[in-house]
Amino acid sequence: MPRARRPALLALLLAACAAVPAGAATPPSARVVLVTLDGSALPDWTKPGLPALRSILDHGAVGLLSTRTGDRGTSARGPFTRIPGARSLVLPRRADAHFPSGARTDFEGAAAALRSEIRRGSRFLIADAGDPRRADGAESGDPAARDLWMRLAMRRADRLIAVARASLLPTDLLIVASLAPPESRAREAVQLGAVAAAGAGIRPGLLESRSTRRAGLITLADLAATVAERLGSPVPGARAATLRSSRTALGEALALDRDLLLAAGSRRPATRGMLAAALALVALTLATVLGGRGQPASLGRIPRGWRDVLATLLLALSAMPLALLVAPALPVGTAGAEVIAATGMALAAAALARGALGRERGLAVILGATGATVLTDVLLGTPLGSRSPISFLPAAGARFWGIGNELMGALIAAAVLAAGLVMDRAREPRRLLPPVGVAFAVAVVVMAAPPLGAKLGAAPTAIPAFGAFLLASLGARLDRRAALGFGVAVVLAIGLAVAVDAARSPGAQSHIGRAVGGSEIGAILGRKIEAAARIAAFTVWSRVLLLLAAGFALLVRRHPALLGRALWGRVHLRAALSACLVGALAAVAFNDAGLVAATLIAMLAWGALGVVLLAGE
Repeated sequence: MPRARRPALLALLLAACAAVPAGAATPPSARVVLVTLDGSALPDWTKPGLPALRSILDHGAVGLLSTRTGDRGTSARGPFTRIPGARSLVLPRRADAHFPSGARTDFEGAAAALRSEIRRGSRFLIADAGDPRRADGAESGDPAARDLWMRLAMRRADRLIAVARASLLPTDLLIVASLAPPESRAREAVQLGAVAAAGAGIRPGLLESRSTRRAGLITLADLAATVAERLGSPVPGARAATLRSSRTALGEALALDRDLLLAAGSRRPATRGMLAAALALVALTLATVLGGRGQPASLGRIPRGWRDVLATLLLALSAMPLALLVAPALPVGTAGAEVIAATGMALAAAALARGALGRERGLAVILGATGATVLTDVLLGTPLGSRSPISFLPAAGARFWGIGNELMGALIAAAVLAAGLVMDRAREPRRLLPPVGVAFAVAVVVMAAPPLGAKLGAAPTAIPAFGAFLLASLGARLDRRAALGFGVAVVLAIGLAVAVDAARSPGAQSHIGRAVGGSEIGAILGRKIEAAARIAAFTVWSRVLLLLAAGFALLVRRHPALLGRALWGRVHLRAALSACLVGALAAVAFNDAGLVAATLIAMLAWGALGVVLLAGE
């Protein structure tokens, strides 16, 4: 450009800038409006007649919202009201004798108040639609009545959402969320609401976060961190939600909601049925062997006689944890159907394993498959475990990935028992100790490593159990020196896990790394102690564990000769049973729900012990 023209062009640009109003020089700051539909769930949002909400669900981001706060008595709104600039708008109500609660939101007044507050320029506005929560609370015990009134409440809330969206600018963000689940879900400890968002930068997809590692599931803390980040006030170490693009996001979120509800609904009948079967089979086994009834179980592959049938049922009991783990892969739609399907799989696995391999080899294969499947599932991000009734329940909000106490107990017991059964039949069992030790080490890493399992209690549970098996297999004694060695190994493993997690970025850390600084350690320990006390006092797991332990004590104290004959020549199975005892004690000592893990260990140990007792060898 010729130099002579530059001054003229500069003057022209300055004149143009002077003509632009000062307020238009910078785009308006982004605002966030949060409309809460407490008491509703994602299926309520998909009913007909909700055009504004349906538009957000189809063209925005959607996901399930874990509403568990972690601390009892903490309000779900707490994380949002602490965000700088947050303002809670109290919408007007009016008396309505026909509405279940006797009052409802005054839509006209609420719409006017919402428009006025948005125009005032509030950066973060929280407005509770109100009617969904009132309809759910008044009719939670009558599903048909609740559905009727919830449809009406949601239609009114949808009109409020339409007003909010029409009042916002393209740079703003509108979030619709149920911060409290329906009461019917809360009674079953299901803490699942829903969330959807539309606005600048939002495209169709599923919300996800590092807290849950589940596409379509985030937590209250994640949502609050997302709002804070959007407003330019990010919280260090907080985990804002991210978006995974998907054209079928709504369908995927609804399917996830169904799967998580099914797992939660199946848990009680599945676990109670399994534990009842365990007690019954152990009682029948004791009555049979102590009374000397029936002919010894044959080594053949076809059950013959009462003892053979009972031994095959013990194989089915040992296969139940595996069957319940893979049950979510079956196309079932109800809790009862899932339990029946899992039971059928366990019986089929027992019959096939017994028929193809015989009694003990079949049991070894079932236990080996259990351990391998659990480890593989954890490595893949628990696609089965997150939906299984015998695993942790994301619907309850306590854990979203890794390994839970149930499968930790099943894995430890299955690993040592399978190793013991295989090594007892090997010509040179000591040659198997190195690969067995490597397998044990891999199991500890998968369970306890922060990027995978992040279960800190797995190290002090599994290391003593696996170490006890290896020492006993070598003929060494489990004395104070061995206990000291286990303690050193546990401290080193925990220290390594803590160091690895602490070195990761704050957003990628598990609860282990976040607790290192001390800000969460007290709350975490308090919750774990409370959970352990509650499980011990009020659940069936502690009672079943006591009864299984009593049955074993009866054999050891009153009938040692019978136990000795059954385990004669079974050096490694004896070592495995000792390892199960050590693992059960360590599980109770070092885990908040350790009684659950210990019960699974005792159940699988009884399955193996019962099989050899019934053989009468």
